[in-house]
Amino acid sequence: MSIRPLLFAAIVFAIYALALAASAAHAGARGAPAGAGLGLASPLYITTEAAAPSSMPDSEGRVAGVATDKVRAALERAGLGYTIDLLPWKRAYAAARTRPDTCVYSTTARRNAKPCSNGSARPTARSGC
Repeated sequence: MSIRPLLFAAIVFAIYALALAASAAHAGARGAPAGAGLGLASPLYITTEAAAPSSMPDSEGRVAGVATDKVRAALERAGLGYTIDLLPWKRAYAAARTRPDTCVYSTTARRNAKPCSNGSARPTARSGC
């Protein structure tokens, strides 16, 4: 079995779990903006790179694709505000490292990727990558 479907499933699951946690926290905070239970004063900033059919621009310039549909469904089900932007990988990754309200989805590990500080080619919350 290829690692790509497993990685994709893990990313969608993580976003879905975040959305569910925020939804539960939001349900207890009546009248507060979406995401207030997580300390989110503004909508989540979701980024991805162009990688059809997972994520790509549609005819109206909006981000579309199989993965994008799943991410939108999870965030809308949780009642969270969000924006999704299509960015080059370096910009998306930089935004995720510097903005606490940012997530990057549909990423893949590449053979020529530079290792993170934990020795892995994949960034994790603990590695500081």
